[in-house]
This record gives sequence, structure tokens and C-alpha cells, in this order.
Amino acid sequence: SVGPDAPSNIIAHLGVGGFSRAHQFYCLHLLRTATASPSPSASATNATTKACDWGYLGVGLKSWDAKIYEALKSQDYVYACNMRGKDSDE
Repeated sequence: SVGPDAPSNIIAHLGVGGFSRAHQFYCLHLLRTATASPSPSASATNATTKACDWGYLGVGLKSWDAKIYEALKSQDYVYACNMRGKDSDE
């Protein structure tokens, strides 16, 4: 994406299947939405610096990747990620 929230660094990932979306993309999302701990000398305007300035570019090389692309495109590239654990489901 282009704009003020676009990442400066991009990781090109071959394929955008369920595993990469559920694990790698989710972890990167957590890092991108976290804020960095400000240093003692940081100004108040710099206190909300992103902890991570990386993003993903999914590259589909196989014919079935087109189906994933179309599904994600129709959802504005937004998808749900459900967590399941021994004691609870989120």
C-alpha cells in the first residue's frame, strides 16, 4: 500500500496460504500495531513510534493462488484469525 501508514520495508512471501496468514502475517501485524518503548530522551511527539516498519507482499506463483487472491481482494484483503488453545477459544 501507499500512504503515511505504508511500511518502509517489505518482505516478499511466496504464497499466501492459511499457514502464512495465521502465523507470519499475524505476528507481523502484532509488531506493526505495537508502539516502541520510548527512550528516556524521546520527545512526546515521538512516543508513538511504530515498533516495526515491515510489511508483507504475498506473491502467488501457482494457479490456485488466484483463488486466494480473489477471495482476499473481495474482502479488501481483510480476514479473521481465530486462536484456539487448551483452555479457551478467542
